[in-house]
Amino acid sequence: MKKEVNFKDNHFQNTIFNYEGKKIPKILGQAPFRPVVFLGREEELKTIREEFSDKADQGNVLLLVNGEGGIGKTSLASQYYHTYFKEYMHLAWVYTEDSISDALLTLAAPLEVALEGVQSKEEKLERVVEHLNILSGPSLVIIDNANRLDDLRDYQKLLGSFPDLHILVTTRVTQLKEARSYRIGHLKENNAIKLFKSFYEAHEEAEDELLPKILASVGYNTLVIEILAKNLSNFNNVLEKGYHLKDLLQDLQNNGVLALRQTDSIRTNYQSQEKKYSFRQATPEEIITAMYDISPLDEMEKQLLSIFAVLPAETIDYKHLKELLPSIEELGKRLISLSQIGWIEFNKELKYFRCSPVVQEIVRLQNAETLTEHCQELSDSIQKAIAKNTNHNFFSGKDYDKIVLFAEYGKSILRHLPNLNFQHTYLCYNLGVLFQAIGDLIAAFEFYNLLDLLDSENQYIVLKIS
Repeated sequence: MKKEVNFKDNHFQNTIFNYEGKKIPKILGQAPFRPVVFLGREEELKTIREEFSDKADQGNVLLLVNGEGGIGKTSLASQYYHTYFKEYMHLAWVYTEDSISDALLTLAAPLEVALEGVQSKEEKLERVVEHLNILSGPSLVIIDNANRLDDLRDYQKLLGSFPDLHILVTTRVTQLKEARSYRIGHLKENNAIKLFKSFYEAHEEAEDELLPKILASVGYNTLVIEILAKNLSNFNNVLEKGYHLKDLLQDLQNNGVLALRQTDSIRTNYQSQEKKYSFRQATPEEIITAMYDISPLDEMEKQLLSIFAVLPAETIDYKHLKELLPSIEELGKRLISLSQIGWIEFNKELKYFRCSPVVQEIVRLQNAETLTEHCQELSDSIQKAIAKNTNHNFFSGKDYDKIVLFAEYGKSILRHLPNLNFQHTYLCYNLGVLFQAIGDLIAAFEFYNLLDLLDSENQYIVLKIS
């Protein structure tokens, strides 16, 4: 198809371009919702624009905008679409429900691609690609939610081949060789607080001191902040309150974000693509659990995520993981792989790994039946390390910090496992001895009096350690 185009004023929403008789609109398909609230991402917006502008002479630019689920990638991409709308000849927004190819095929109708009688998906895609190739530029294609590493690898060459296209891909994948990427993190505390207050109009200044604790407990996850604020609004108004901020904090600290005492259906734009012109209506639990699906992972990946799900939501040194999980082959390679697909974070310089508290809760829910089994070696290794270094209220000074850290890991494990077996009695005992040795008698008493542990035959027993 020869590239001869008659242009109307490109600034109007309803611009139609005539490509040798084919009438192709400026907006290809449905434009994305513009974020209701956009806070603290102005610099990121400018940086993305610079990423595209710096390579403008190359025609095609492929940029991955990555970050954890619910952190604000889609909102940032949508804001970019609307902010720089006038800078592009055509704009397309597609959602990756299963694969990038299926997402691109949704552009067939607005591009006036004839697919009648075409049976092969590959041939259908070739025809769509042919029409994308003739678009005048610069034009923008945003591919939202492309979270499969194998899918990105399969279509990376194609996405990098279109002339005059800026292609922005939102993804949890943190690294794709030979592709440019821009990672976004959580909002700064002051902006996260502003975001919370913007969705919760009944907030009172007297409760300001609670907000940092609430935000930290959900890892400053943008989507979860919005959900919590909207959920609170359903129970509170400026006249009276039925679910206080202190109640929310207590729920988050004791039960987690997936077990709030009071929840109601709320409206959100997150994953609302199935309803073309309306927001999604769902409970907080439904929205948050939809953020991640553990089912596509292999068994070892699921086990490693179970391990992170019962450890504290803080940085974990790789050397400690290697010491506590001796039976897992190629542990480092597997952990880096999990970080590549966005399940855990990896600090390359310090060799630390971290799992967000929201992901931890989702994993504990989805892996509930296998969580205890997955974490058995971790539990056993911790209790053996403590027992080895504890001797009549004294243990080696050089290992003091590490063993106290392992004790915190042990406490976290016992708190989060849904089922305890007889093996965990050894962990309880050694934790009691350790805390008694370092003078924390309250913690020691807690573990000495831990009751109702399950034995190997799943029969409840009462254990009194003295």
